Amino acid sequence: MQTDLFIAPGVTHSTIVTVYVSSINNASATPTPFQIGYGGVEASIKDYYTSSIRLFKGDRIALYVSTIGGNNTSAHDLSVQLDLF
Repeated sequence: MQTDLFIAPGVTHSTIVTVYVSSINNASATPTPFQIGYGGVEASIKDYYTSSIRLFKGDRIALYVSTIGGNNTSAHDLSVQLDLF
């Protein structure tokens, strides 16, 4: 997983990107170990390649972007690359 955040969240804010997976038989999504966070004035390319998960036919992948420090974060222009093989 690789993320790129162009504009930082702001001095008192954080932005966290988490990958969730739900199976075809289960409607609720569960978080995976794939998580990258940005805090304060941090805006850069980050990667996380130290885990792996097994996906099955019909599994759904979702990205959840959460903020800490209020909803008025200035973070934007986020791109995410997921490598599946």
